[in-house]
Amino acid sequence: MRKVILSVIGMAALSSTLMASGVFTQDMQKAEAKVKLENKQLCKIYKAKIVNYNTNRRSDNYATTTLKHYITTAQKYCFNS
Repeated sequence: MRKVILSVIGMAALSSTLMASGVFTQDMQKAEAKVKLENKQLCKIYKAKIVNYNTNRRSDNYATTTLKHYITTAQKYCFNS
């Protein structure tokens, strides 16, 4: 009788764990989709910044460094989107 009770408890724990892992998997997929969408939007924003800044930029070191920063940031977001 004790073995039956333990096996029933074990099956209940296993089934609840499997159900919970399915929920966590769905939550993780939603979070990943949200991050991808944000990266895609940031990629689009930084590409536009690069084009706009490059057409209107000054010719000093600060402007060059700022443009390099925009390019680096765009690569980060565009690579992950």
